[in-house]
Amino acid sequence: MTKQIAFLILTFICINVFGQNADKLNEQSIVLIEQQKFDEAIPILKQAAELGSAESQYNLGYCYQAGIGVE
Repeated sequence: MTKQIAFLILTFICINVFGQNADKLNEQSIVLIEQQKFDEAIPILKQAAELGSAESQYNLGYCYQAGIGVE
């Protein structure tokens, strides 16, 4: 029982420490877009969009529509 509790606690800690959430990724991509580093921003924006960030999905769609950083 204590091994299971320890496993759950460690899993929770790892997810919070190592996992980036969509909002942080979106913020990173916005900073990179403002610096016009589109090659770095688009993959981060895609990852945030896949994690469910509506703002990232919108921004990625705008990049596709305007041809910013994508072919």
